[in-house]
Amino acid sequence: MNDWLTTLYDAHVDVAGYPLLWREIIGNGFGFASALGGLRRRVWAWPVGIIGNVILFTVFFGVALSVDDGRHPLYGQAFRQIFFIITSVYGWWMWNRARAGK
Repeated sequence: MNDWLTTLYDAHVDVAGYPLLWREIIGNGFGFASALGGLRRRVWAWPVGIIGNVILFTVFFGVALSVDDGRHPLYGQAFRQIFFIITSVYGWWMWNRARAGK
């Protein structure tokens, strides 16, 4: 990977001695925004949620790829994000069909 890409990928903030990845913060922010959009029945909530799930997938699967740092692989969490992405794509598709009157 390029140096700037690696720096961006590994960017974190220390919270109580734990390195919290910016990708995790941003992914959860997208998830929160999607939940608010869903409560307000806004169609943009679907793609925003999908973006959040993709970002969180990189967090959880990234841990699986770097098991040498003492953390346990999070395959279940990573593949749960894939489930959420598939479910969101289906929900977005059904939303658009309902709005089109089909």
